[in-house]
Amino acid sequence: GDLAQIHLLNVLFGADKVIVGSFSGSLRVFLPSRAGWDVNDLLMESHLGLPILQVAIGPFASTVDGLTVAILHPRRLSVYEFVSNLGADRNVQHMQMNELWSHNLERSSYNFCTGSFGGESRSATGQNTYQIAVQSLDGQLQFFEESRATFARFIPQFLVAGPLTYVPQADEFITVNSTFEVQGFKYHSIAASEDSKQQQAAQTAASKLTTTKRLQPTWSIDIGESAVDVWAARVSRAEGASYEIIVLGEHTLFVVRPEGSIRVQKKLQYSPLTSFTYPVVRNPGGSDIHNIVVASMEGTMYVYSDSSLVWAAKLPEPPVAMRLATVQDLKGVIMTLSDIGKLHGLYLGTDPPSSAPSASDADPDYAKMDAEHQRLLGVIRDATSESRP
Repeated sequence: GDLAQIHLLNVLFGADKVIVGSFSGSLRVFLPSRAGWDVNDLLMESHLGLPILQVAIGPFASTVDGLTVAILHPRRLSVYEFVSNLGADRNVQHMQMNELWSHNLERSSYNFCTGSFGGESRSATGQNTYQIAVQSLDGQLQFFEESRATFARFIPQFLVAGPLTYVPQADEFITVNSTFEVQGFKYHSIAASEDSKQQQAAQTAASKLTTTKRLQPTWSIDIGESAVDVWAARVSRAEGASYEIIVLGEHTLFVVRPEGSIRVQKKLQYSPLTSFTYPVVRNPGGSDIHNIVVASMEGTMYVYSDSSLVWAAKLPEPPVAMRLATVQDLKGVIMTLSDIGKLHGLYLGTDPPSSAPSASDADPDYAKMDAEHQRLLGVIRDATSESRP
């Protein structure tokens, strides 16, 4: 079936598992082990009976010690835990999934994002858990905290659903609407606002102006085109904000400052299909610096450091989703998934040398170098003289 999303599960013995969901309702978990395909690389396959729109990993249930998996269907949101069965040598042989909770959705969903909205969210047992915000096709954001549906709000001036991401540093949701505007909404503003339908009902009942608070963006900026992806990461090496907003448009790559002004915009000479970011410089006391990877419809992958193109490579097939993984202790493997469900593990470049070449301590023999230079000049003169008529 067609791809819905690819995600990485790094929860069992530190090895990256690749989770793939499809529109046909199949969920598969792979543990890549070697070049080529091996049947033992498939740890689990489950048919959920509903199209899978999105998959995410996180602590969504306080009853489970570890990470869980949230799966979005068109009219259903479910959270599962993975249970592994170990072989005699403590290797994972296969996995199974158990449903922890699910919600039937009143509206057709489009995508979702996760995080500790409003700050750290802790359960009764003191465990930090993530909340989930589901965006519907008609512009409603519905929030879930574990098995509870907390509240729902409509995004103002909404027509077509777009990409959605959550920025934990600012407790802010970023999206791009149908008027080509990148907008930021603070979580506390969303929670404190009144639903537009509730406002209309209150106005009808009172027949006068009400004091209800409408949802308004914290900031907004027009980029002039629709967006493919939105990410929050630091890409600038200069001192500044702890994060920036990367917006991949249909024709342009934008880097937006946290307050909503464009810092960089780079015109693309190709049609982008998907993107992701990965850290290249680790800052233990601050924010990691990331590179941006963009794949085109022509099947080429481009790597950007800030706004500079640093690498380009041809892919086996145009991908609809990409992630970075560690496969058998090999870091930097790019997992790509095509629209027909073909999974590839790709590696760019070569391994760095294990040891630097040693320089000779002997003094250069300038006389020998000059003699070699004169000999080569003679060869060049003879070659040019013979070629003349």
